[in-house]
Amino acid sequence: MIYNLIRIILYPFVRFLLPLFSSKARDQLKLELSNVNHYEPDVIFHVSSEGELEQCLSLVLHLLKKHRVLIVFTSKSVHTKLESLCKQHEKLSMEALRIVSYFPFFDKSINKYKVVKAFFMVRYDFFPELIKFSQNNRSFLLNATLKNKLDSNFFESFYLKYALSSFNKIIVASEKEYQNFKSFGVHLPLFAFDLRVLRILERKNKCMDTLREKIEDSDNFFALLNSKVFKSKVILGSYWNSEFPILSLAIKKSLKEHKLILCAPHDLKDIENIKKSFNKSSIDYLVCTDKSSFKDALESLKSQNAILIFTAKGVLCELYSFFDHAYIAGGWHRSIHSVLEPFLMGNAFISCGPNTHRSTEFDLVAQLDSSRIKSYNRIHDFEIGHNTIIKKLDYEEQFRELMEFLNI
Repeated sequence: MIYNLIRIILYPFVRFLLPLFSSKARDQLKLELSNVNHYEPDVIFHVSSEGELEQCLSLVLHLLKKHRVLIVFTSKSVHTKLESLCKQHEKLSMEALRIVSYFPFFDKSINKYKVVKAFFMVRYDFFPELIKFSQNNRSFLLNATLKNKLDSNFFESFYLKYALSSFNKIIVASEKEYQNFKSFGVHLPLFAFDLRVLRILERKNKCMDTLREKIEDSDNFFALLNSKVFKSKVILGSYWNSEFPILSLAIKKSLKEHKLILCAPHDLKDIENIKKSFNKSSIDYLVCTDKSSFKDALESLKSQNAILIFTAKGVLCELYSFFDHAYIAGGWHRSIHSVLEPFLMGNAFISCGPNTHRSTEFDLVAQLDSSRIKSYNRIHDFEIGHNTIIKKLDYEEQFRELMEFLNI
């Protein structure tokens, strides 16, 4: 009631004035007004980002076999991917969650759908509108984690427990999170399973086809990656130029030892800065796109110790299967990027910086095979590890158990 009163008071300012002065608010308003669903769904998912969509996509595709599914999204970043998916699947639709244009008494947001068979929320946009909807439906929280939340203050913990109690069942990200939820005093039914595992394994099965489709000179690209010329192969995944001072010694050492180093930037806008850093340190490099000639690239790399900066989009997950060592960036910033992708895609030893406290994937990989991953405060070399083989895990059986747990 208090929240609705506040939203009513703020509505004229947020809806009409704020978009005049804020481009973000203007873009959000446009997103909300142009992405409205006109179908009655059986199942609703809420996601905030493309990463959250990837976490639940295997479950979405499974439920689409029998149900009409609506995905309610918050961020513009996931819009293009959702548009593409909706064109591929007739029973899938999308809608932007109303934030700027939300008005309680004429609610055209998610609560206009009275009752659905199931509501899934991928952590953690606990807007009151979403909490209300979860309370009125059979609801499930996906990929849940309490990382960075166990030491919250009284008020944060109180609201978190209130929000969690709105769900019927919770799917936690790992066995470690299962124990965290128990110790936090959550008494709801819990199931430990990271749904991203299935999505990555699906991509693994289509790995070669995906690379052939997205890279024009794919045969010579494969020849480069499989060449015996190089002592070993290192990939810098989701690389940020700001991490170069930390990695510079390891990069120079690896190039002297004639290792192949492929740099996959996280943000293509960062490439010029990456090139400047390499130039200042007298590190040679080649920039290749999905349209480059990799026969020429291989000949160049045979004769000079240079980094291959690779700018093709949407293939990083597939690339991990070719490398002996995967350095995953982000660990000297807010948090590391995905370590589950290199773990499941191949046998690479995985290294990263020290900030792993937000990553449930790091915990899961360490749980499955701690010899394959290590976080460092300083990296002097890209070690290869012991090239262990991924443990045989029956994820399909676990998924069947999950579906029985959900009972949809």
